[in-house]
Amino acid sequence: MIDAWRDVLQHRRTRRATLPREINLDFLSQRWAAFVETRDAHENPALDHRALEVCIFT
Repeated sequence: MIDAWRDVLQHRRTRRATLPREINLDFLSQRWAAFVETRDAHENPALDHRALEVCIFT
């Protein structure tokens, strides 16, 4: 979870809707994972930027 928090802080000024799927999300429940995991414009696995922020800070 700390790595996810650091990733959110690193990308805090990014305006992109998605972030690359580079962090381990094993700490998430199935519901949070379904909310956070998405695909980018090229159909690559990605993370919903805003959803990840909500998840981390909740």
